[in-house]
Amino acid sequence: MDKLLLWAFFLVGVLLLILSFRKSPVREWLFIFTFTGYLSSFLSVFVVEEGMLSYPVNIFPSYYDTSPLYEYLLLPVIFIYYYQTSYDSNWPGLIGQAFIYSAFLTIVEKFLEEYTKLIDYYTWTWVDSFLGIFFMMIFIRGTLKLLNRNKE
Repeated sequence: MDKLLLWAFFLVGVLLLILSFRKSPVREWLFIFTFTGYLSSFLSVFVVEEGMLSYPVNIFPSYYDTSPLYEYLLLPVIFIYYYQTSYDSNWPGLIGQAFIYSAFLTIVEKFLEEYTKLIDYYTWTWVDSFLGIFFMMIFIRGTLKLLNRNKE
């Protein structure tokens, strides 16, 4: 059942990715997608190798101890949508939206941890997930704001 859920997440992720690239500026969406994937994979390897959490059921268990579906597809796609919805926002709006997106992702992750074998927490908690996602969103959004400052 968990593998089926992973494949459903994969299909939803691909659909959301296709829909996210329908409007401009595609170059910024690609930057967010790749930068988020890079950062999340770097951080999650550290977290998994330190034994803080594990992913017992995985799409590619022979190749990854982490969750490539989450790190390379789902999280980057969510970050694209965060950026798109906060594109014209000021800093309070950016922080508020980052809080909402982080809370949503953390609730989903906690649900998956409780009711599936997709993720197991050991020393990791939902607070760690929330803070990690939140600060990563602010960091990536701030990075793009700095990069786009030269365009304006």
